[in-house]
Amino acid sequence: MADATSALGTAPPIGGTGLAIAELPHQAKVTVRGRDAVPALVQAVTAALGVAPPLAANTTTRLAARTVLWLGPGEWRVVGPPGDEAALVEALRSEVPRRLAGVVDVSDFYTTIRLGGVAARAVLAQGCPLDLHPRVFHAGRCAQSLLAKTDVLLHQTDDAPTYDIQVRWSQAAYLWAWLATAAGNLA
Repeated sequence: MADATSALGTAPPIGGTGLAIAELPHQAKVTVRGRDAVPALVQAVTAALGVAPPLAANTTTRLAARTVLWLGPGEWRVVGPPGDEAALVEALRSEVPRRLAGVVDVSDFYTTIRLGGVAARAVLAQGCPLDLHPRVFHAGRCAQSLLAKTDVLLHQTDDAPTYDIQVRWSQAAYLWAWLATAAGNLA
Protein backbone atom coordinates (compact mmCIF):
# COMPACT_ATOMS: atom_id res chain seq x y z
CA MET A 1 0.00 0.00 0.00
CA ALA A 2 1.36 3.43 -0.95
CA ASP A 3 2.05 6.08 1.64
CA ALA A 4 1.94 9.87 1.21
CA THR A 5 5.45 10.06 -0.23
CA SER A 6 5.70 6.81 -2.17
CA ALA A 7 3.70 5.22 -4.93
CA LEU A 8 5.22 1.87 -4.05
CA GLY A 9 4.87 1.96 -0.27
CA THR A 10 7.23 -0.53 1.29
CA ALA A 11 8.52 -2.17 -1.89
CA PRO A 12 12.18 -2.95 -1.22
CA PRO A 13 14.83 -1.84 -3.71
CA ILE A 14 15.76 -4.47 -6.28
CA GLY A 15 19.43 -5.16 -6.83
CA GLY A 16 21.76 -7.69 -8.24
CA THR A 17 24.91 -7.97 -10.24
CA GLY A 18 25.09 -4.91 -12.44
CA LEU A 19 21.64 -3.58 -11.55
CA ALA A 20 19.86 -1.45 -8.95
CA ILE A 21 16.21 -0.38 -8.97
CA ALA A 22 14.72 1.96 -6.37
CA GLU A 23 11.95 4.49 -6.04
CA LEU A 24 13.30 8.00 -5.47
CA PRO A 25 11.89 10.13 -2.67
CA HIS A 26 9.06 12.42 -3.66
CA GLN A 27 10.60 14.87 -6.15
CA ALA A 28 9.28 18.27 -7.17
CA LYS A 29 7.97 18.16 -10.75
CA VAL A 30 6.57 21.24 -12.47
CA THR A 31 5.49 21.39 -16.11
CA VAL A 32 5.71 24.54 -18.21
CA ARG A 33 3.61 24.27 -21.35
CA GLY A 34 3.58 26.98 -24.00
CA ARG A 35 2.48 26.97 -27.60
CA ASP A 36 6.05 27.15 -28.87
CA ALA A 37 9.53 28.01 -27.66
CA VAL A 38 9.20 31.68 -28.54
CA PRO A 39 12.08 33.90 -27.37
CA ALA A 40 9.93 35.64 -24.74
CA LEU A 41 8.98 32.30 -23.14
CA VAL A 42 12.57 31.03 -23.15
CA GLN A 43 13.74 34.31 -21.56
CA ALA A 44 11.03 34.14 -18.89
CA VAL A 45 11.83 30.53 -17.96
CA THR A 46 15.54 31.36 -17.90
CA ALA A 47 14.90 34.32 -15.58
CA ALA A 48 12.83 32.11 -13.25
CA LEU A 49 15.26 29.19 -13.08
CA GLY A 50 18.66 30.78 -13.64
CA VAL A 51 19.32 28.38 -16.52
CA ALA A 52 17.96 28.31 -20.07
CA PRO A 53 15.55 25.48 -20.81
CA PRO A 54 16.75 23.00 -23.44
CA LEU A 55 15.70 23.86 -26.97
CA ALA A 56 17.00 20.74 -28.71
CA ALA A 57 14.62 17.79 -28.73
CA ASN A 58 15.05 15.20 -25.96
CA THR A 59 17.79 17.04 -24.08
CA THR A 60 18.14 18.45 -20.57
CA THR A 61 19.77 21.35 -18.77
CA ARG A 62 20.78 21.43 -15.14
CA LEU A 63 21.52 23.99 -12.46
CA ALA A 64 22.34 22.81 -8.94
CA ALA A 65 19.61 20.40 -7.77
CA ARG A 66 17.17 21.22 -10.59
CA THR A 67 16.98 19.61 -14.03
CA VAL A 68 14.90 20.89 -16.95
CA LEU A 69 13.74 18.19 -19.38
CA TRP A 70 12.55 18.94 -22.91
CA LEU A 71 9.05 17.55 -23.58
CA GLY A 72 8.24 19.38 -26.82
CA PRO A 73 8.64 22.80 -28.44
CA GLY A 74 7.85 25.25 -25.65
CA GLU A 75 7.18 22.48 -23.11
CA TRP A 76 9.47 21.42 -20.27
CA ARG A 77 9.36 19.51 -17.00
CA VAL A 78 11.42 20.97 -14.17
CA VAL A 79 12.53 18.40 -11.60
CA GLY A 80 13.81 19.47 -8.21
CA PRO A 81 14.43 18.09 -4.75
CA PRO A 82 11.58 17.09 -2.43
CA GLY A 83 9.70 20.11 -1.13
CA ASP A 84 10.85 22.41 -3.96
CA GLU A 85 7.44 22.46 -5.68
CA ALA A 86 6.09 25.69 -4.17
CA ALA A 87 9.31 27.60 -4.82
CA LEU A 88 9.43 26.36 -8.41
CA VAL A 89 5.82 27.25 -9.11
CA GLU A 90 6.20 30.68 -7.49
CA ALA A 91 9.39 31.48 -9.41
CA LEU A 92 7.95 30.35 -12.75
CA ARG A 93 4.55 32.01 -12.32
CA SER A 94 6.19 35.31 -11.32
CA GLU A 95 8.28 35.37 -14.53
CA VAL A 96 6.22 33.49 -17.12
CA PRO A 97 3.15 35.43 -18.34
CA ARG A 98 0.01 33.30 -18.60
CA ARG A 99 -0.37 34.38 -22.23
CA LEU A 100 2.87 32.51 -22.99
CA ALA A 101 2.52 29.32 -20.95
CA GLY A 102 0.82 27.45 -18.16
CA VAL A 103 2.75 26.37 -15.08
CA VAL A 104 1.42 23.26 -13.33
CA ASP A 105 2.73 21.33 -10.33
CA VAL A 106 2.56 17.65 -11.35
CA SER A 107 4.60 16.31 -8.41
CA ASP A 108 1.71 14.26 -7.04
CA PHE A 109 0.89 12.80 -10.46
CA TYR A 110 4.24 11.08 -11.09
CA THR A 111 6.78 9.09 -9.12
CA THR A 112 10.32 8.34 -10.23
CA ILE A 113 11.90 4.91 -10.41
CA ARG A 114 15.69 4.94 -10.70
CA LEU A 115 17.23 2.10 -12.71
CA GLY A 116 21.01 1.90 -12.82
CA GLY A 117 23.97 -0.30 -13.55
CA VAL A 118 25.61 -2.06 -16.45
CA ALA A 119 22.49 -4.20 -17.01
CA ALA A 120 20.06 -1.25 -17.05
CA ARG A 121 19.94 -0.92 -20.86
CA ALA A 122 19.27 -4.65 -21.21
CA VAL A 123 16.33 -4.38 -18.81
CA LEU A 124 14.86 -1.40 -20.65
CA ALA A 125 15.38 -3.02 -24.06
CA GLN A 126 12.90 -5.75 -23.09
CA GLY A 127 9.99 -3.31 -23.11
CA CYS A 128 11.03 0.06 -24.58
CA PRO A 129 11.06 0.85 -28.33
CA LEU A 130 13.72 3.58 -28.03
CA ASP A 131 17.24 3.10 -29.36
CA LEU A 132 19.17 3.29 -26.09
CA HIS A 133 22.63 2.73 -27.58
CA PRO A 134 25.11 5.16 -25.94
CA ARG A 135 25.86 6.91 -29.24
CA VAL A 136 22.15 7.84 -29.51
CA PHE A 137 20.81 8.00 -25.95
CA HIS A 138 23.37 9.07 -23.37
CA ALA A 139 23.70 11.21 -20.24
CA GLY A 140 21.60 14.35 -20.58
CA ARG A 141 19.05 12.78 -22.91
CA CYS A 142 15.36 12.30 -22.17
CA ALA A 143 12.33 11.04 -24.07
CA GLN A 144 8.66 10.38 -23.58
CA SER A 145 8.02 6.79 -24.58
CA LEU A 146 6.43 3.51 -23.61
CA LEU A 147 7.97 1.02 -21.23
CA ALA A 148 6.05 -2.21 -20.83
CA LYS A 149 3.02 -0.51 -22.44
CA THR A 150 3.19 2.26 -19.81
CA ASP A 151 3.68 5.95 -20.62
CA VAL A 152 6.96 7.13 -19.12
CA LEU A 153 9.41 10.00 -19.24
CA LEU A 154 12.86 8.41 -19.44
CA HIS A 155 15.92 10.47 -18.45
CA GLN A 156 19.47 9.14 -18.57
CA THR A 157 21.25 10.95 -15.75
CA ASP A 158 24.79 9.59 -16.18
CA ASP A 159 26.90 7.18 -18.22
CA ALA A 160 26.86 4.34 -15.63
CA PRO A 161 24.11 4.23 -17.05
CA THR A 162 21.47 5.47 -14.64
CA TYR A 163 17.91 6.20 -15.76
CA ASP A 164 15.19 8.11 -13.95
CA ILE A 165 11.81 6.81 -15.10
CA GLN A 166 8.89 9.10 -14.34
CA VAL A 167 5.62 7.17 -14.32
CA ARG A 168 2.10 7.91 -13.12
CA TRP A 169 1.58 6.89 -9.51
CA SER A 170 -1.35 4.72 -10.58
CA GLN A 171 0.91 2.69 -12.88
CA ALA A 172 4.02 2.56 -10.68
CA ALA A 173 3.30 -0.80 -8.99
CA TYR A 174 2.71 -2.44 -12.39
CA LEU A 175 5.93 -0.98 -13.80
CA TRP A 176 7.87 -1.99 -10.68
CA ALA A 177 6.68 -5.60 -11.05
CA TRP A 178 7.56 -5.56 -14.75
CA LEU A 179 11.06 -4.21 -14.02
CA ALA A 180 11.60 -6.94 -11.39
CA THR A 181 10.57 -9.60 -13.92
CA ALA A 182 12.71 -8.06 -16.68
CA ALA A 183 15.70 -7.97 -14.31
CA GLY A 184 15.07 -11.64 -13.45
CA ASN A 185 15.06 -12.51 -17.17
CA LEU A 186 18.74 -11.46 -17.33
CA ALA A 187 19.82 -13.95 -14.70
